[in-house]
Amino acid sequence: LLLLACLLIVILGAVLAAVITRQLVRPVTRMAEHLDTIEADVPYEELIPLAHTVQSDRKLREDNETMRREFTANVSHELKTPLTSISGNAAILMDSGAQMTEPKRQELYAAIRDDAQWLSSLVENMLSITRMENGQLRLNLEPELLEDVFHEALAHLDRAACRHTLVTDLPDDLLMARMDAHLIVQVILNLVNNAVKYTPDGSRITLAVRAEGEFVRVSVTDDGPGVPEESR
Repeated sequence: LLLLACLLIVILGAVLAAVITRQLVRPVTRMAEHLDTIEADVPYEELIPLAHTVQSDRKLREDNETMRREFTANVSHELKTPLTSISGNAAILMDSGAQMTEPKRQELYAAIRDDAQWLSSLVENMLSITRMENGQLRLNLEPELLEDVFHEALAHLDRAACRHTLVTDLPDDLLMARMDAHLIVQVILNLVNNAVKYTPDGSRITLAVRAEGEFVRVSVTDDGPGVPEESR
């Protein structure tokens, strides 16, 4: 009898524990199933801070995923341009190199070398972003001429840039600033290529720099229609 009573107590305890656990977990489960209206579905006031944390974490993850997809698409595009150029120039040299003048061959060799170096720089920038996310990025800050930085960026623009009017506004040819030149070149290139991509042919794109005290401000502007409100 005693053994049977103990067994019944254990069974009742297990059932009671399951019921209580289900009641405690149900609000959290309901929150997880209705994240878009999480505040309205919080049954207990004590769970509101948790609801806010869950909602913020989800939005952060969604934003990071969106940024990752956009970054992958941009990198794919950036890699395609120099690869196409290298492939085209190599094909010309293979098919017609023997009939070319030496200066023309050297010009194509130099173009292939420049594009290969740019690819190497792109890969290094991708690694830099990874190091930045991991908190391991070390900036290589050196005094640089803004004119040289502009020239390097504009030398690797998307081919579609030729259908636009590109203007550089550099009041002082000897203007210098301390920066990581490779990273700044990539930033300028991305901004100008975005302007090329999202403005009609014939648009005016201006790359400008102004000294502001101990700093310089670099800007990329265009006269296109701008980014649609729903895409901002």
